[in-house]
Amino acid sequence: PFFPLRLMAKDIGLVLDSAAALNVAAPGATALKQFYDTCLAKGLAEEDFAATIKPLEEHAGVEVKLGPPPL
Repeated sequence: PFFPLRLMAKDIGLVLDSAAALNVAAPGATALKQFYDTCLAKGLAEEDFAATIKPLEEHAGVEVKLGPPPL
């Protein structure tokens, strides 16, 4: 993987730690951490962070596929 999801999740954790230390709200980072935790629980830790599409596909009941290049 280009950048494993487990490392992206760790980095978001560091963002939240910094925000807490500064007493700053970080609702976007909090939501992202929850979503990454879901991805990790689904066994995607060692996949590239782009694997976050998989739980979204599952939730939506669709599969995102690469189409032909634009003309």
